Amino acid sequence: MRVREFPGWPPSWIRPGQAPRGLPQGDEVGVLSAVEWLSEQSQEARTIRLTREHGGRHEIGFLASADDPVLLERLHALLATRVGQELSDIGWLRIPGT
Repeated sequence: MRVREFPGWPPSWIRPGQAPRGLPQGDEVGVLSAVEWLSEQSQEARTIRLTREHGGRHEIGFLASADDPVLLERLHALLATRVGQELSDIGWLRIPGT
C-alpha cells in the first residue's frame, strides 16, 4: 500500500490556533516538518499529528486508523524518516509490510 492509498491521506490542513472554515481540503503541497503521536492515547486509538510548512506558514493535519493500529505504526515510522521532504514525493512511497 502506498501512503497515498492510506485512508485520510492527505489530511485536511489547518493553521494552529485557528478554527477551520468549512471543511479544509487535503493536498500534497508543502514540506513535511514534523511527525508525532498525540500523547496519552491507547494503542488502539492513536492519532498521528503532522506538521507541514507551506507558503511560509505551518499547518497541521491528523491521520488515524481504528481498524489497523499496526498499519498506523508502520506509517508513522515511515513518515518520521521523511521529515524535510515534499509531501508530493511522500505520497508515492510504499508503506513497509503492506
